[in-house]
Amino acid sequence: LNLKYAVNSLLIICLTHNFICLTDRGVFDFLAEELASDESLEHANTRLISQAVWACGKMAEFEDPIMSSTESLVASQEDAAPNQPPYLNNVYKMLTFLIRNKAHMTPKHVAETIWAAFGRLSISDQYYLEELSGIAARVAPQCNSREIANIVWGLSKVDYADDPQLICTLVRVITNSNLSQKCTSQEAANCIYALGRLGVRDQELFSALSSIIKNQIHDANSQAIANSLW
Repeated sequence: LNLKYAVNSLLIICLTHNFICLTDRGVFDFLAEELASDESLEHANTRLISQAVWACGKMAEFEDPIMSSTESLVASQEDAAPNQPPYLNNVYKMLTFLIRNKAHMTPKHVAETIWAAFGRLSISDQYYLEELSGIAARVAPQCNSREIANIVWGLSKVDYADDPQLICTLVRVITNSNLSQKCTSQEAANCIYALGRLGVRDQELFSALSSIIKNQIHDANSQAIANSLW
């Protein structure tokens, strides 16, 4: 199996979801299984596998009508249990590979993985939460605002409560640096949503993030405003 070709095929299938048929989904499931095989992982790298995990998260988003809709804050949708996709067990194997090779993970790899594994696939196993949150803490100083927003949003979706201070530390990477000038209203709103969902009360962070949104209010979409109000 050509690993790069397989990952690219996963990305193409999930990014052209409007045209997905049962045959395409069967191909996606097959490729995910092949990529998670011991033989494939032996020759893989963290870039390819993090992209594969992201593709699985994106596919789950498209397959689940609740997840694929605009982020709703209706309680019944927030609490709904996602359907378990057939490729979930393969994602676990990919996550194990990434953790084993964590020294080679870049901020982009970490953000893609956490966004997909926790935010979209709702993987809440303590081992993966501890390991990936620890990796996030390590790469945080090198992250951009989008990566930080995706990391804290992903952690919030599985109600990560092990280390509230970590969430604050991650968000401060944006608010205490020039990243605040580059942060979009959507990214700031996602951070506010994560803080609120996890019950983190930090007036300084909320104020800084709110200022980012206020300064870009004309560019803020309804989702960003709804997340902030929530």
